[in-house]
Amino acid sequence: MDYLPHQIEKSDLVLSKVRAYGFAILAMEERTGKTGTFIRAVELSSARSALVVTKKAAIAGIEEQITAFGAKRSYTVINYQSLHKLPTSFSADVVILDEFHQGVCSYPKSSMTFKQLKPLCKGRAIIYVSATPFAESWSQSYHALKLSSWTPFPHKNFYAWHKEYGVECEIYMHGRHIKQYHLTQESRIKSILSPMMIAGTRKEVGFRHEPQDVLHRIALDEKTKTRIACIKKDKIIEELDIAADTPSRELNIVYQLSGGGIDDIRLSSEKIDYIRSNFDPGKTAIMAHYISEQERLKEIFPNVFSATAHAEGVDLSHFSDLVIYSQNFSTAKHSQRRARQANISRDEPIRVHFLIAEDPAIDRHVYETVARKQRNFTSRIYTRSLFD
Repeated sequence: MDYLPHQIEKSDLVLSKVRAYGFAILAMEERTGKTGTFIRAVELSSARSALVVTKKAAIAGIEEQITAFGAKRSYTVINYQSLHKLPTSFSADVVILDEFHQGVCSYPKSSMTFKQLKPLCKGRAIIYVSATPFAESWSQSYHALKLSSWTPFPHKNFYAWHKEYGVECEIYMHGRHIKQYHLTQESRIKSILSPMMIAGTRKEVGFRHEPQDVLHRIALDEKTKTRIACIKKDKIIEELDIAADTPSRELNIVYQLSGGGIDDIRLSSEKIDYIRSNFDPGKTAIMAHYISEQERLKEIFPNVFSATAHAEGVDLSHFSDLVIYSQNFSTAKHSQRRARQANISRDEPIRVHFLIAEDPAIDRHVYETVARKQRNFTSRIYTRSLFD
């Protein structure tokens, strides 16, 4: 396999920035060949070994590309959840954190993944890789870059960092004021990090088509609408002996009901019937958020994927259509998910179909929040949506 011209250009930039700053942030858009880009950067460097940490679903694809490009360095590819399996003596000359927004961008507290990676990254060059590096808040940058021995944020902890770069914000909940940390002085942070970042769009590298959202309104039967109304109003569905004791549980029950069930209880099939009537199963990939939905769909359709686990690192460009049966509540995942069909060699339009159940379902609110407002759909936002 040969490197594409833009991979050669961007990998040269990655290498120069790592040499200058100790790390680089490869923030090219989804499906633009970031894997080949960081492989070439490693191959051009003096590093003898590399640790690639990624999502489980992406491991096979990365290993295939390492082989296809004829890489000469030694690569260890592992997923974030398996870091504990590495021997205590393990070390690599360079660390690649693929889709790093997954496990090391938490705030205000650091994650377990951060603590596992910290000793592996100490004194090592790091290549951070993500199409959506700080999509939810620039507060995500503190712990991610704290992994580098050359972080531009040498603050003792996140709270000290936020005192300098954050914006004071509080919400009133449960009778008390709770401090929030998502607001930041974005322009200041961007100006500091821009020298270390390598960007690139699909249009710039020659993609002919961009993902286009197609919204489908799904009519619900009266029983489904009644059940949704009951859980919203009374927090219980007596006929099923199911109760919502928290806003989060209520959110998930309502969203599952529009998909035809609750956990393992199957109740209706509005969205399934719509797919049967409007799509060619052999040419269509279907993504669903809940495992119970995935299992049910797999009994009927041949190409079913997780809206979470397969939102990144999976190539679905050989499918004509992608149907989002239900999505999770992350705006970063939304951006990644809708680009799964993108491929530089694709010559047909990219259609991402969202099944939006009618009110009183919350599908419309979920889509509007993560796609249009680019915010995570939280239980707090769900509670507000009840009054829309």
